[in-house]
Amino acid sequence: MKRNHIPLLALLLCCLVGCNKFLDKNPDSRVELDSADKIQKFLVSAYPNRTTAVVTEFSSDNIDDIGANNRRTIPFISELAYWERDFHEYSARDGLRNLWSDNYSMIYHANVALEAIDRLGNTPDLQAARAEALLVRAYAHFVLVNLFGKQYNSVTSTTDLGVPYISEPINEFQAERPRNTVAEVYERIEQDLTQGLPLINDSYYKVPKLHFNKKAAQAFAARFFLYYQKWDKAEQMATAVLGERPTTLRNWEAFQALSSEDAHAKEYTRDDVEANLMLAAVHTSATAYIDGTSVARFTHGAALSVRETFRDEHNLWQNNYKDKAFERYRTEISKYIYTKYPTYVNNRSQIVLFSTDETLLVRAEARILQGKYAEAVADLGYFTKNYLTSGAQFTQEEIISAYERMAYDAYDTTTLLSHATQKKRLHPDFAIDSTQENLLHFLLQCRRLLTLGEGLRWYDIRRYGIEIHRHQLDNEGTAYIKSVLSKDDKRRTLPLPVDVVAAGMQQNDR
Repeated sequence: MKRNHIPLLALLLCCLVGCNKFLDKNPDSRVELDSADKIQKFLVSAYPNRTTAVVTEFSSDNIDDIGANNRRTIPFISELAYWERDFHEYSARDGLRNLWSDNYSMIYHANVALEAIDRLGNTPDLQAARAEALLVRAYAHFVLVNLFGKQYNSVTSTTDLGVPYISEPINEFQAERPRNTVAEVYERIEQDLTQGLPLINDSYYKVPKLHFNKKAAQAFAARFFLYYQKWDKAEQMATAVLGERPTTLRNWEAFQALSSEDAHAKEYTRDDVEANLMLAAVHTSATAYIDGTSVARFTHGAALSVRETFRDEHNLWQNNYKDKAFERYRTEISKYIYTKYPTYVNNRSQIVLFSTDETLLVRAEARILQGKYAEAVADLGYFTKNYLTSGAQFTQEEIISAYERMAYDAYDTTTLLSHATQKKRLHPDFAIDSTQENLLHFLLQCRRLLTLGEGLRWYDIRRYGIEIHRHQLDNEGTAYIKSVLSKDDKRRTLPLPVDVVAAGMQQNDR
């Protein structure tokens, strides 16, 4: 097995630059960028130093409350799990203020580089750097608007508050500046993507997987256009990554011989795995909170696994996967997870930002929403054949029949006893027919399993108006509904960091 050198390299690079800047402060500290080489080195620091996964995973329906008497938790995680209106975050490493600061630091680095490129004449030797800066700026704004703004909606996004879209290095930034609407942010992201994608040159990068290489940029564009409801463009970008018949999906069998959770996480994030399109070295507690046992009250445990995910008897396939989830059953601990956050020094880990498997499911969804059912079912077949030990593939009729028979997720409103299933009612802001709905249920289940622990489920919940029933288990393990996040609940949009609001920016209404 090839040794992974990226974490150490990325760690050293990240230590060279401080990224703890808020938009209520002056983030400008000019560096004299007078050559293509200096710009390239400067952009090394324009990548994520944090992960959104902790915030979004614990907000989603991928976790249960194992019980109020379970002391293995922290207030930050409890606030996320129950969508508290008065959100404190307690200086959490993965908290909102660090996510805000990290992404605007990325934007600052991108804008300084773009200013230098323009000052140097935007010459041919600077085009690869220009592409990288534009992609970084687009990506960071995409992360921010999906954390702190509502999901894109073709009707309301022209008035829904997004985040400030910053397109220049800031000398005198004032936090009182208005927030752009969600629609405006998406329009600007598309402009940056459209300009940047043709200019990418993979030979420009010393370590391509740590940067927006061509395929990673196309995978980002595919996800962006999916969220933007431009299904044809999402399909086009995903196909540019995969080809019509994908040949670089993850080798799930490589995990079967592994007995260690950390070995599993390191295998999942290896730089020489073709399925991993882009990686990032981050400072995070996800290793302990999501993969580990320090937070065991709120977790993806055995009950949730049986009820809705890996062990659900309603799955179309036999519950037999090429990869194996790690199960833990001890006092106050029940976890059934894929470990995806390897442990390195100083709370550093490495994450997969984009992969071929996830991009394949992006294309399948885009095709469903265009009514291209045969092509979408083929994509779902590529995924399940690769993912399942049986190599099973399912016809459109088998998928539709299975989900038509399945009851919708529900609970007794008097006793609060759960009658949960994996089939959640969908309330997107666009019209879908019954065929699309049933295929989407299967698509969403595949993505939920694939990305467990990575936080992407939260965005599907928002995009499809899925109601979350937060389950709490009693001493016998029976699930009762403790709290509900309805499809129109304002808490589906996270609050801006307290520091930013105190400096004058308008807070989200929760």
